[in-house]
Amino acid sequence: MPASLPLFTPFVMMNRAFGGPARQFPVDIHLEGGTIIDVGGVALHTLHTPGHCSGAICLYEPERRLLFTGDTIFAGGTLGGIFPSGNISDYIATLQQLNCLRISQFFPGHGRISTDPAGDLEKAIRASLRLMHDTG
Repeated sequence: MPASLPLFTPFVMMNRAFGGPARQFPVDIHLEGGTIIDVGGVALHTLHTPGHCSGAICLYEPERRLLFTGDTIFAGGTLGGIFPSGNISDYIATLQQLNCLRISQFFPGHGRISTDPAGDLEKAIRASLRLMHDTG
């Protein structure tokens, strides 16, 4: 990471939105889109997936076609909402990017596992396009 960039900002970390104090913390690994993380012989590919927030990532395991989505998308096609550092146009682009992957299941940060990722992504894309149209 370039030395000129801070490790965090209250805007990105959402401290103000949740009423928490802004504290610095050590960063063990700086992840960027394209970074591959080896976890016990399993390669997780980091995808930068902005929209929900500017720094969102998903982790993709291409051999088993598994996606770990965090708050980007939930089972049933539910969107994770748009925090102040995110935006709807990035969200739509992210969902379309994820829809191009061959995903057998996705694992959100909360709730149940999606066993119909293609259907869930299509629902999320339609919902995000409606949201953009309704707020534009």
